[in-house]
Amino acid sequence: KNETRDTSKERETREKEQQGKTRETLMRAYPSFGNVSQALGSPSQMARPRMAVKVEPKAPATPKPEPQATVASIVGDKKNNDGAKKKQKQVSFNVVDRDAGEIERTRGFFHKISPSLVATISFFLFSFVSFIYLSTSHPTVAGGDNGELVVSAFQWSVAHPPGYPLFTTIGYFLAHGLSIGSVAWRVSLISSLSNALASVFLFLTILRSTYSKSVALFGALIFAFSPLTWQYS
Repeated sequence: KNETRDTSKERETREKEQQGKTRETLMRAYPSFGNVSQALGSPSQMARPRMAVKVEPKAPATPKPEPQATVASIVGDKKNNDGAKKKQKQVSFNVVDRDAGEIERTRGFFHKISPSLVATISFFLFSFVSFIYLSTSHPTVAGGDNGELVVSAFQWSVAHPPGYPLFTTIGYFLAHGLSIGSVAWRVSLISSLSNALASVFLFLTILRSTYSKSVALFGALIFAFSPLTWQYS
């Protein structure tokens, strides 16, 4: 153990002497350095003195001459511009077509069926249902609340709650404005024409949902000539 300690002490002594010599050498080589640690760096680099590197300034780069426009480059640029314009037009056409398609879809059932055809079917449906209702309506007072409503409309008075103000007002003008049929038949025109118009609106609603004229017409006729609707018409 004593020999090992002596060997380690001798080794440390030799290293210290070598480091001192290295410091003296570096101080002679670099007299301008006040701080020795800047020149020493890591202990592994002590034995290698650093050499100053001279950096020469770079010469300013000369600007490259711009290439002159030739006929080929002009033609190429024109083709590129034409291609970009075509692409832009194509994109704009696609946007217009998409917007037009959305407008067509928002039109409801008119984008598949012409409005004139729909108007014609609606007119004939209203006329047919109204003719059937008027042909089969009661010539005089029927049962239920019919008598009370006819009298209220003829006198322009108030019926039982809720009073039916719109019905009595229209019935008053029909009862005193027309001269055909009885007063009860004139007042019943309100129910007949209103239910015929409701059949037309039902036809349009079904047509908008199914886009089928036959299905819409069939559904409207079923409503118009159902027992309860026909009875109150």
